Amino acid sequence: RLNSLLEEKPMLNLYEHAEGKVLTREDGIHPDFRLFATANIYRKNSNKLSSAFLNRMVRMWFPQIDSELVQSKSVADTDLMELTKMKLGGVSGGLELSTVLLRFHKILQDKHTRDSIVF
Repeated sequence: RLNSLLEEKPMLNLYEHAEGKVLTREDGIHPDFRLFATANIYRKNSNKLSSAFLNRMVRMWFPQIDSELVQSKSVADTDLMELTKMKLGGVSGGLELSTVLLRFHKILQDKHTRDSIVF
């Protein structure tokens, strides 16, 4: 369990051996230890995080980066296309590949919106 690792005086119980081991700040947990976690709580069939675990976190929400694809008639006019072109700009056929990838992604999004496909 990770809950105790996020306390003011962190500790982590390891039970990989029969005798077990407890790590603390003084013995095994680095003084600069930080935990960064991501989760998609809206994904179907995803495991829910406990409220005790979430209460120990600073939670931030960011909009999904591809939300404008659903509303857009053309993938060419989206911010995601600009980002994809930047990543694939140096690749031969990068612009064409960006277009194909985003069109395919848009098709999957549309199907997911209509519940004809489940992620």
